[in-house]
Amino acid sequence: MKSSHPTARGRYGSDLETVSHSMLGLAGLFAEMATQGVPRATLLEGTGIALAALDDANARMDHRQKLLLFRNVLCLSQVPGVGLRAGQRQRLSDFGVYGYALSSSATFGEAVTFGIRHIKLAGPVLEKSFRIENGVAVFEGHDVIALGELLPLVSEFWFSSINTLIARVMDRPLPAYRLLLPYAAPAYADLYPEVFGCPVEFSSAVMQWHFDPAFLELPCPNANSITADMCRQFCGRMLESISPNEPELVR
Repeated sequence: MKSSHPTARGRYGSDLETVSHSMLGLAGLFAEMATQGVPRATLLEGTGIALAALDDANARMDHRQKLLLFRNVLCLSQVPGVGLRAGQRQRLSDFGVYGYALSSSATFGEAVTFGIRHIKLAGPVLEKSFRIENGVAVFEGHDVIALGELLPLVSEFWFSSINTLIARVMDRPLPAYRLLLPYAAPAYADLYPEVFGCPVEFSSAVMQWHFDPAFLELPCPNANSITADMCRQFCGRMLESISPNEPELVR
């Protein structure tokens, strides 16, 4: 197994140990690899992440460690589209209080606003932003060149995880128009439309996910203002504990 450290530039600069992540949002990845006969301990080899940390709400890993974890997945997986499959295994509880804050929001638009402002709690390794442009709602990824050969795997897992999370929050799939990805189509490209339910354009100049903005107005089935307020206060404290001196990950 390769042990070289992935490189990353852009927002994270050269010091990858200054950016910390909680252990949230990884359960689907470990679950998928377990079906391939790869135990959690093996997946953590060479990362410096203790096995006990995966079940510790206060545990943190730095950005370098998270990239090494993805590199292990890339090296050990024997299944095409492992990131897509892992993302589909995610549960609402795998995102902790962040997931419940989204689920208890009044509308999907409110959930998106909160989710983007607290996106780091979902554990992304790319900068993300959201906007409505020319009548289309757009999620966008930035600084994609930083991940090199890990880009397809990270993108698959991130978008598939969020797609699953949205379906859990809204009890229905996101009405996506198209997904644009800045890397060449893999051999298993036909899996993408099955997962996302929309056309997928590879070798794009941008990383964007377009969907119907009318979806933002829909009420969340599990909306509860008291629960939402409690979860959001907790998320604010948690975000501060992860990165007290860092700017938000979105524009």
